[in-house]
Amino acid sequence: MHARRVRGERISAWSRSSGSDLRPSNANATRSAVRACRYAPGHTLAPVFRLSTRADPAFLAEMLYEAVNWRDDGAEERPAFQEQLAQPELRRYVEGWGRKGDLAVVALDRVDEPVGAAWCRIFDAGEPGYGFVAPDVPELSIAVYPECRGQRVGTLLLSTLVTRARADGHPAISLSVAPDNPAARLYARQGFEVAPEGDAGGSLTMVLDLS
Repeated sequence: MHARRVRGERISAWSRSSGSDLRPSNANATRSAVRACRYAPGHTLAPVFRLSTRADPAFLAEMLYEAVNWRDDGAEERPAFQEQLAQPELRRYVEGWGRKGDLAVVALDRVDEPVGAAWCRIFDAGEPGYGFVAPDVPELSIAVYPECRGQRVGTLLLSTLVTRARADGHPAISLSVAPDNPAARLYARQGFEVAPEGDAGGSLTMVLDLS
């Protein structure tokens, strides 16, 4: 629980110091502690009660931090939130959220607290994302709190976002994933395929054709 509380404080500090337009909730610390208790190992309550298309940029920033640090369960020491999210190549995934083409789905629990998110946005070739393939193909990001993994939350988020992206007329969705990331299997099940020459810097670029 302490790790979650600290992360909430990191978000607030980063948002204030960066001058970004993120608006973190003052209740982040309390929510984090409650969430860690509610989803303790062995808990049988399904974490997702409904999905929302309204995304808090501060929550997306936290999910981005989870996605980057996917190898641990949240209990280990991680790089400082502010320093990691200050990197331009990471900030561009959430900074100025709400611009044309931005699309997100957030999983909410039974008391309407967010537990995971999937989102995508279009990048310019001059400032590409890690999984950039074309300026008209949005790039996917997805993460779920460690204590809510293994309960098909990611599957629900991804399938819903894909449906929305297809309805919005996007030709495809791309993403970047480490080969040993378990999420790669989820993407393959959803139809994503490794792009030609899609192994760059130790990560795979995968693409889902929506046509």
